[in-house]
Amino acid sequence: MFSCRLCPVKGRSLADRHPSGKASAIYYDPTYPERIKLYDFVANLDGVLIANQKVKTILSEFGIKNIEYLPVQLMDHQDKLVSEDYSILNVLGGEDIVDMEVSEYRMGRIIKTQISRIISLAVDYKNIPEDAHLFRASMKLDEFFISDELKKAFEKNNITGYCVMAADGWDD
Repeated sequence: MFSCRLCPVKGRSLADRHPSGKASAIYYDPTYPERIKLYDFVANLDGVLIANQKVKTILSEFGIKNIEYLPVQLMDHQDKLVSEDYSILNVLGGEDIVDMEVSEYRMGRIIKTQISRIISLAVDYKNIPEDAHLFRASMKLDEFFISDELKKAFEKNNITGYCVMAADGWDD
């Protein structure tokens, strides 16, 4: 099990509110026009998972159904279209994977039902469904977790633009 740091809409459906076309555009930083690169996952300041069709195909092959694909347009610093092949991967729901007895953490001051900081994570593996390959932790919805099998598939397919860390013992 691995943690993937990127976050966003906290596991609820946004399909009915997601804009289309130019209204869904995401812009590269105009300060660094030379940094326009199309990785399979695109880093962003909003902390959302943005991925291309190659990633979506792998997720589909794994039968992952807890994802909404919200199409976006990637635009360069001069308002020119770079790609329409990307979507925000809105991972829905969450799994009770944080072992609250063993993990060291700090609960949120505003959202008191969510962990704001993990000092040391202990994963409760018995609470992870066998078919869970990409999911959020229900007590820390701004983190994503992927299975070992999905990580291996990403590596086999040379997926770029993401970083994972072992979940057990991880600190955010």
